[in-house]
Amino acid sequence: MSDKRLPLYTSSELKSGHDTDKSCWVTLYNRKIYDVTQFLDEHPGGDDIILEYGGKDVTKAMADPDSHSHSESSYEMLNESMLIGYLATKEEELELLSDGNTGRRVEVVQDTIDLTEFGEVPTEELLSVRTDYNHDYEKHKFLDLTKPLLWQVMTSNWTREFYLDQVHRPRHYGKGSAPLFGNFLEPLSLTPCLDSYRIFNA
Repeated sequence: MSDKRLPLYTSSELKSGHDTDKSCWVTLYNRKIYDVTQFLDEHPGGDDIILEYGGKDVTKAMADPDSHSHSESSYEMLNESMLIGYLATKEEELELLSDGNTGRRVEVVQDTIDLTEFGEVPTEELLSVRTDYNHDYEKHKFLDLTKPLLWQVMTSNWTREFYLDQVHRPRHYGKGSAPLFGNFLEPLSLTPCLDSYRIFNA
Protein backbone atom coordinates (compact mmCIF):
# COMPACT_ATOMS: atom_id res chain seq x y z
CA MET A 1 0.00 0.00 0.00
CA SER A 2 1.19 3.51 -0.78
CA ASP A 3 -0.18 6.93 -0.22
CA LYS A 4 0.07 10.35 -1.77
CA ARG A 5 -0.95 13.79 -0.64
CA LEU A 6 -3.27 15.87 -2.80
CA PRO A 7 -4.29 19.50 -2.32
CA LEU A 8 -7.69 20.80 -1.28
CA TYR A 9 -9.28 23.38 -3.59
CA THR A 10 -12.08 25.81 -2.82
CA SER A 11 -15.16 25.97 -5.06
CA SER A 12 -14.02 29.37 -6.37
CA GLU A 13 -10.64 27.90 -7.35
CA LEU A 14 -12.41 25.10 -9.21
CA LYS A 15 -14.57 27.51 -11.19
CA SER A 16 -11.84 30.08 -11.82
CA GLY A 17 -10.59 29.61 -15.37
CA HIS A 18 -10.88 25.83 -15.50
CA ASP A 19 -13.66 25.60 -18.08
CA THR A 20 -11.69 26.03 -21.31
CA ASP A 21 -9.69 23.81 -23.65
CA LYS A 22 -6.54 25.31 -22.09
CA SER A 23 -7.49 24.16 -18.58
CA CYS A 24 -10.49 21.96 -17.88
CA TRP A 25 -11.24 20.57 -14.42
CA VAL A 26 -14.27 18.53 -13.38
CA THR A 27 -15.39 16.86 -10.16
CA LEU A 28 -16.94 13.50 -9.30
CA TYR A 29 -19.32 13.23 -6.33
CA ASN A 30 -18.57 16.92 -5.65
CA ARG A 31 -15.31 15.80 -4.05
CA LYS A 32 -12.61 14.44 -6.36
CA ILE A 33 -11.12 16.96 -8.80
CA TYR A 34 -9.73 15.83 -12.15
CA ASP A 35 -7.70 17.76 -14.72
CA VAL A 36 -9.10 16.42 -18.01
CA THR A 37 -7.45 18.99 -20.29
CA GLN A 38 -5.16 16.50 -22.04
CA PHE A 39 -8.08 14.10 -22.53
CA LEU A 40 -10.33 16.54 -24.41
CA ASP A 41 -9.08 15.53 -27.88
CA GLU A 42 -9.20 11.82 -27.02
CA HIS A 43 -12.74 11.69 -25.62
CA PRO A 44 -14.85 9.42 -27.88
CA GLY A 45 -17.91 11.61 -27.31
CA GLY A 46 -16.13 14.81 -28.34
CA ASP A 47 -14.57 17.63 -26.31
CA ASP A 48 -17.68 19.84 -26.31
CA ILE A 49 -19.48 17.49 -23.90
CA ILE A 50 -16.63 17.75 -21.38
CA LEU A 51 -16.17 21.51 -21.82
CA GLU A 52 -19.86 21.98 -21.02
CA TYR A 53 -19.06 20.66 -17.53
CA GLY A 54 -15.76 22.51 -17.06
CA GLY A 55 -15.50 23.65 -13.43
CA LYS A 56 -18.59 21.57 -12.55
CA ASP A 57 -19.57 18.11 -11.29
CA VAL A 58 -19.93 15.32 -13.88
CA THR A 59 -21.30 12.54 -11.66
CA LYS A 60 -24.82 12.50 -13.15
CA ALA A 61 -23.59 13.07 -16.70
CA MET A 62 -21.20 10.12 -16.57
CA ALA A 63 -23.89 7.82 -15.18
CA ASP A 64 -26.60 8.93 -17.63
CA PRO A 65 -27.18 6.14 -20.21
CA ASP A 66 -29.16 8.49 -22.48
CA SER A 67 -26.28 10.90 -23.00
CA HIS A 68 -23.03 8.98 -22.60
CA SER A 69 -22.83 5.97 -20.30
CA HIS A 70 -19.33 5.18 -19.02
CA SER A 71 -17.69 1.88 -18.15
CA GLU A 72 -15.83 1.05 -14.97
CA SER A 73 -12.55 1.44 -16.84
CA SER A 74 -13.41 5.12 -17.47
CA TYR A 75 -13.52 5.79 -13.74
CA GLU A 76 -10.29 3.83 -13.24
CA MET A 77 -8.56 5.94 -15.88
CA LEU A 78 -9.69 9.15 -14.17
CA ASN A 79 -8.38 8.02 -10.78
CA GLU A 80 -5.10 6.69 -12.13
CA SER A 81 -4.00 9.55 -14.35
CA MET A 82 -6.14 12.68 -13.87
CA LEU A 83 -6.89 13.03 -10.14
CA ILE A 84 -5.23 16.25 -8.93
CA GLY A 85 -6.99 17.09 -5.68
CA TYR A 86 -10.18 17.36 -3.66
CA LEU A 87 -12.96 19.90 -3.47
CA ALA A 88 -13.11 21.31 0.03
CA THR A 89 -16.33 20.91 2.01
CA LYS A 90 -17.92 24.07 3.41
CA GLU A 91 -16.24 23.44 6.75
CA GLU A 92 -12.84 22.80 5.16
CA GLU A 93 -13.24 25.86 2.95
CA LEU A 94 -13.93 28.09 5.95
CA GLU A 95 -10.86 26.67 7.66
CA LEU A 96 -8.72 27.23 4.58
CA LEU A 97 -9.89 30.81 4.15
CA SER A 98 -9.63 31.72 7.84
CA ASP A 99 -6.14 30.26 8.19
CA GLY A 100 -4.96 31.43 4.79
CA ASN A 101 -3.69 27.87 4.48
CA THR A 102 -4.55 27.22 0.83
CA GLY A 103 -1.79 24.64 0.61
CA ARG A 104 -3.49 22.14 2.92
CA ARG A 105 -3.29 18.61 1.61
CA VAL A 106 -5.39 15.48 2.00
CA GLU A 107 -3.70 12.12 2.45
CA VAL A 108 -5.04 9.50 0.09
CA VAL A 109 -4.43 5.80 0.69
CA GLN A 110 -4.39 3.67 -2.43
CA ASP A 111 -3.47 0.15 -3.50
CA THR A 112 -1.40 1.17 -6.50
CA ILE A 113 2.33 1.58 -7.02
CA ASP A 114 3.70 4.93 -5.88
CA LEU A 115 5.14 6.41 -9.05
CA THR A 116 6.99 9.07 -7.06
CA GLU A 117 9.30 6.40 -5.65
CA PHE A 118 12.05 6.03 -8.22
CA GLY A 119 13.91 2.81 -8.69
CA GLU A 120 15.54 1.02 -11.57
CA VAL A 121 14.14 2.09 -14.94
CA PRO A 122 12.14 -0.75 -16.56
CA THR A 123 13.44 -2.23 -19.80
CA GLU A 124 12.09 -0.92 -23.08
CA GLU A 125 10.15 -4.15 -23.54
CA LEU A 126 8.22 -3.57 -20.31
CA LEU A 127 7.49 0.04 -21.22
CA SER A 128 5.78 -0.95 -24.46
CA VAL A 129 3.92 -4.16 -23.73
CA ARG A 130 1.72 -4.82 -26.73
CA THR A 131 -1.77 -6.25 -26.51
CA ASP A 132 -2.14 -10.00 -26.93
CA TYR A 133 -4.41 -9.77 -30.00
CA ASN A 134 -5.78 -13.31 -29.89
CA HIS A 135 -6.55 -13.23 -26.16
CA ASP A 136 -8.12 -9.77 -26.44
CA TYR A 137 -10.41 -10.84 -29.29
CA GLU A 138 -11.41 -14.10 -27.61
CA LYS A 139 -12.26 -12.26 -24.40
CA HIS A 140 -14.06 -9.17 -25.74
CA LYS A 141 -15.15 -10.09 -29.31
CA PHE A 142 -14.53 -6.48 -30.35
CA LEU A 143 -11.85 -6.07 -33.05
CA ASP A 144 -9.41 -8.65 -34.35
CA LEU A 145 -6.25 -6.53 -34.59
CA THR A 146 -4.61 -9.02 -36.95
CA LYS A 147 -7.23 -8.29 -39.64
CA PRO A 148 -8.25 -5.10 -41.50
CA LEU A 149 -10.35 -2.93 -39.18
CA LEU A 150 -12.60 -1.07 -41.62
CA TRP A 151 -14.62 -4.11 -42.74
CA GLN A 152 -14.97 -5.31 -39.14
CA VAL A 153 -16.41 -1.96 -38.09
CA MET A 154 -18.74 -1.71 -41.12
CA THR A 155 -20.19 -5.19 -40.57
CA SER A 156 -20.40 -5.01 -36.78
CA ASN A 157 -23.64 -5.21 -34.79
CA TRP A 158 -22.33 -3.91 -31.45
CA THR A 159 -24.68 -2.23 -29.03
CA ARG A 160 -23.95 1.34 -28.00
CA GLU A 161 -23.12 0.23 -24.45
CA PHE A 162 -20.70 -2.45 -25.67
CA TYR A 163 -18.95 -0.03 -28.04
CA LEU A 164 -18.50 2.65 -25.37
CA ASP A 165 -17.13 0.08 -22.94
CA GLN A 166 -14.61 -1.18 -25.50
CA VAL A 167 -13.28 2.19 -26.68
CA HIS A 168 -12.43 2.98 -23.07
CA ARG A 169 -10.17 -0.08 -22.89
CA PRO A 170 -6.75 0.95 -24.26
CA ARG A 171 -4.97 -1.46 -26.60
CA HIS A 172 -1.32 -1.15 -27.60
CA TYR A 173 -0.79 -2.37 -31.16
CA GLY A 174 2.99 -2.23 -30.81
CA LYS A 175 4.07 -2.30 -34.48
CA GLY A 176 3.20 0.84 -36.38
CA SER A 177 -0.48 1.34 -37.16
CA ALA A 178 -3.13 -1.37 -37.24
CA PRO A 179 -4.29 -2.34 -40.77
CA LEU A 180 -7.37 -0.46 -41.93
CA PHE A 181 -7.90 -1.81 -45.46
CA GLY A 182 -5.47 -4.71 -45.76
CA ASN A 183 -4.98 -4.28 -49.52
CA PHE A 184 -3.56 -1.81 -52.06
CA LEU A 185 -5.46 1.04 -50.33
CA GLU A 186 -3.46 0.61 -47.11
CA PRO A 187 -0.75 3.20 -48.08
CA LEU A 188 -3.50 5.84 -48.28
CA SER A 189 -4.11 5.41 -44.54
CA LEU A 190 -0.52 6.36 -43.66
CA THR A 191 0.70 9.88 -43.00
CA PRO A 192 4.30 10.75 -43.99
CA CYS A 193 5.21 10.61 -40.28
CA LEU A 194 3.85 7.11 -39.80
CA ASP A 195 5.37 5.97 -43.08
CA SER A 196 8.82 7.21 -42.00
CA TYR A 197 8.36 5.58 -38.61
CA ARG A 198 7.65 2.24 -40.26
CA ILE A 199 10.73 2.54 -42.52
CA PHE A 200 13.13 3.42 -39.72
CA ASN A 201 11.68 0.95 -37.23
CA ALA A 202 11.28 -2.03 -39.53
